[in-house]
Amino acid sequence: MIPDDAGPLATLDRRADHRDVERALLAAGWTACGAGDWAIALRSPDGTAAARISPFDPTGPYAAALYREAAHTRQVPRLFEHRRLAGGGDLQVMEWLRRVPEAEAGAFQRAIARASGEVAELAGIIREVHERARRELPWCGPLDHNPANVMRTADRRLVVTDLFYADGPDLYRAAATDPDRVVARIPQHERRFMTDIPLASTGPWEPGEKEAMRAALAAADERRRTMDVKDVNKRVIEQFRAGGEIEGMHRDRLLLLTTTGARTGNAHTTPMMFHRDGERLLVIASNAGAPADPDWYRNLVAHPAVRVEIGDKTYAATATPLTGDDRSREWAAITEAYPFFVDHEAKAGRDIPVVELTAAA
Repeated sequence: MIPDDAGPLATLDRRADHRDVERALLAAGWTACGAGDWAIALRSPDGTAAARISPFDPTGPYAAALYREAAHTRQVPRLFEHRRLAGGGDLQVMEWLRRVPEAEAGAFQRAIARASGEVAELAGIIREVHERARRELPWCGPLDHNPANVMRTADRRLVVTDLFYADGPDLYRAAATDPDRVVARIPQHERRFMTDIPLASTGPWEPGEKEAMRAALAAADERRRTMDVKDVNKRVIEQFRAGGEIEGMHRDRLLLLTTTGARTGNAHTTPMMFHRDGERLLVIASNAGAPADPDWYRNLVAHPAVRVEIGDKTYAATATPLTGDDRSREWAAITEAYPFFVDHEAKAGRDIPVVELTAAA
């Protein structure tokens, strides 16, 4: 359970970024207690919890996943709250930890590396989460075996933290020298504050470096926006069906939806991300925040019979736009998982439709 001192977080909406979180906690009496290359840390007024706040951290969800999945081992910190922040930031609120002598910490790390003794189960979970991150995350680095990542809890448990990290030198080198590659692999909404990380340990930023990187990424974003959408979709469809890597997208978050044209009756295939809620398969008619619904949505309203390609499966389905409380519940879950949809809806000025795709009998 999150400490009462973190109550101000409950007042922040899904558009909150790292600066909003820091201001809210400082106003509630939390105090600065450290900074690294990727994040700053604040301590709760009662001293029992710490908040790790990063402007940009692709690996944050994987660290949170480890803390949840390995919680029963008691060899990871108790995680009170995790949330993705607008612009690609990350917040983790966890129990307060203390430093451990280097020799003791090193022995704990070596035991994890060998998957031996009492840490064997923990080591297996670490391996599974890291493999997941390496599959899904551009520029995911190897495990960080720094002894400083082993710490002690108030009840004297040894725990391991911050094992996963993005390969910062390679990522930021690419942002400076090949921004089109970064833009193709990391969506804009997930790297808005990429140049705002503290770099407290290896920094500071060189004069003008951040401004130059922002300008280069903005120019690459503009080049990508002006690409012909039909050509982009055609390439994505070809790569999806070929079974290989899909440039700029995660295959496991993508499906192909074939609809029947509302006016022409012709078949149209569109690549799009999806959201799962148990057995439900949902797609979101965001149209990147445009005022009008996308063509594929207007098609399925006229012709609900569609074809779905997901993973290695292809099947006929029925498309049903959600309404009322059902739509509200799913929209809340979708925007919790993907906060950028909140910005899309505000920009669009319309209720963004959520559509369930049900396999035909």
